[in-house]
Amino acid sequence: MKTSHSLRYFRDARQGIAVATGLAVAATLVEAAGLILVALLAQRVALESGAGSPTSLGPVDLDVGVGQLLVITSLAFVLSTGLQLASNLTRAQMVRRWIAERQRRLLDDFFAADWPTQSTVRSGRLSALNGLVNQVGSNLSNLTVVLRSLASVTVLMIVAVATDWTAAVAIWVLGAALFFGLRPLNIRAKAASRAATRLNVALQEELTDLSSLSRELRIFGVRVEATDRSRELIDEVAEQSRRMDALDTSVPPVYQAAGVLLLVASLGIIEALGSSDLASLGAVALLVLRGISYGQQFQSAWQRFTRTIPVLDQLEEASEQLRRAVVVDGSVDIDRIGELRLDQVGYRYGPEGEPAVTGVTLALGRGRILGVAGRSGAGKSTLAELVLRLRDPTEGVITVDGAPVSTTTLATWHRQVALVPQETTLLRGTVTENIRLFRSWVSPAAVERAAVAAGIHDTILGLPDGYDTELGTDQRGLSGGQKQRIGIARALAGHPSLLVLDEPTSALDLESEAIVHETLAALRDDLAVVVIAHRLSTLSVCDELLVLEAGRTVFQGPPAQVVSNGTIDLALATAVED
Repeated sequence: MKTSHSLRYFRDARQGIAVATGLAVAATLVEAAGLILVALLAQRVALESGAGSPTSLGPVDLDVGVGQLLVITSLAFVLSTGLQLASNLTRAQMVRRWIAERQRRLLDDFFAADWPTQSTVRSGRLSALNGLVNQVGSNLSNLTVVLRSLASVTVLMIVAVATDWTAAVAIWVLGAALFFGLRPLNIRAKAASRAATRLNVALQEELTDLSSLSRELRIFGVRVEATDRSRELIDEVAEQSRRMDALDTSVPPVYQAAGVLLLVASLGIIEALGSSDLASLGAVALLVLRGISYGQQFQSAWQRFTRTIPVLDQLEEASEQLRRAVVVDGSVDIDRIGELRLDQVGYRYGPEGEPAVTGVTLALGRGRILGVAGRSGAGKSTLAELVLRLRDPTEGVITVDGAPVSTTTLATWHRQVALVPQETTLLRGTVTENIRLFRSWVSPAAVERAAVAAGIHDTILGLPDGYDTELGTDQRGLSGGQKQRIGIARALAGHPSLLVLDEPTSALDLESEAIVHETLAALRDDLAVVVIAHRLSTLSVCDELLVLEAGRTVFQGPPAQVVSNGTIDLALATAVED
C-alpha cells in the first residue's frame, strides 16, 4: 500500500487527529511565547534594567517588572504543558476508539462471511488479525505525532520569522537538510520492515502448524526435524530484527548531531546578516533548538509510520477477502422445517476443482433418521454442510417445504438447524452458558431439558456448582463422552427441526451411546436427523442409509442391506446398486 493510500485509510479518524493537532498547535504557540519571554527575561537580568522598563522583542512588547515577567513565563510553560497533555490524551482516546471499532468490524466481517471463506481462515488467524489491528492502531498514533510535530515546527518557524526574519533561513535549511539527508535511512528502514513483517507472519503460521501437529510430530518421532526448520526461520527473523534495530537506533544520534551543526551554521548566518540584538539571537536559538526536538519527533514518527505500512497491507487484504464473501440473505421467515429435499445436488471446491458431491437426491422430513456413510474423503462432511446451508450447491437445488432454501432468512433458518460435531469445544463459562451458546432466547428450563435428553443432567448436578460450574477451554475435569453429551445438549436446547450429528458416539461408552439412541428415538417425531457414522450400533437406529464413494451415491436404502460384521461393506453397497 502506498503512503498516500495509507493516509486515506485513517480518514474516519480525521476529527480526532484535527483536535489533537489543534491542541498541539496551541501548546506550541504558548511555548514559543514562553521561549521569547525567557530571552526577554535573560535580557532584563543581563542589563539589570529597572522594574517597569519597556521590554520588547519582535511581536512581544511588555512593560512589566522582572517578578511579573517570571510569573508570566512560568504560566506560559504550565499552560503549554497542559495543552500538550490534553493533546496526548485526545490522541490516546482516539486511537483506542479506532482500534475497538476496527476489531468489532473485523469480527462482523468474519461472521458475515460465508462458510467456505471462514473455513479457509487458519486456526489462530483471527486472533493474529486482531493483533494486526493493534499494530495499525499504533500507526494511527504515529500519524498523529507526525502531523503534530510538523505543525509545531511550522508554528515555531512563523514565530521565529516574526521575531527575526533571518531565523527563517536557518529553520528552512534545518528542516530540509534533516528530512532529505535522512531519507535514505528511512527508505532502508521501510524495506527492512516489509521483510520483517513477511518473516514474522511466516513464523507465526509455522508455529501454529507445529502446535496443531504436536501429537503427530511426537508419535512419528520427528520433533527435532520439525523444530530445526522453525529454528532457521527464527534465526532469519532475529537477523532481520537486528537490521531494523540498527536502523532505528542510528537515526536519533545522527539527527541530533545534524541538528546541532545546522543550528551553529544558522546562527552564523544570522550573525553575518547582522541580527539586531542579543535577545533576538537568543530567542532564535531557543526556537531553533525546540524546532530540532519537534523535527526529531517528526522523523522518528514518520519512520515508524512507514515501517508499519506492510502490516496495514495484510490487514486490509484479509478484511477485503472477508467483505467480498458476505452471505446473501433470503427474505422468507420459517417457523419449522417440514421437508428438506435435495435434487441432483452437487458441489465442487473452486471452478476447476474435482466435485466433492455429485448428483445426490434425497428427502428429509420429521420422524426420519438418515445415516450417511463412506470412506474418508467420500463427501460426507460436504453433504452435511450443504444440508445445514453452510455451502450453496454448485449443481442442483435444495428446497425447504417446496421453496428454494436460499429464499429463507438466515436468522430463522439457523434457529431450526443444529449440529453435533465430532469433537465438542467448550467455552470459558458456566455449564449453562456452554449449553445455551449465546442464544439468549434459550431458557434455563430448556437447558435442563436438553441436558436430561442428552444424558448429562446427573453428571452436571454432581459438579461443584451444578449448572453454574465454570468450565474452561482446557475442558479439564470432563471425559470425552461427557463433553460430547454437553455438545448434544447444546444442539437440542434450541429445539431444532433438523439435527445433524457427525460421529456422535465416537467418544461415548456403550451406556452413553444407548442414552443417545433413546434420545433420538424420543425426539424423532418432532425433527429430521442426519447421522454421519461408521458404528453399526449407531447406524442401526437409522431409517435410511446413504453410502457415498468419491462424492457419488453408491447405495441408498435400508441399513441392513449393506452392513456386515459390524461395518459398512462398500463393495456390497456397490453390488446392490448394480
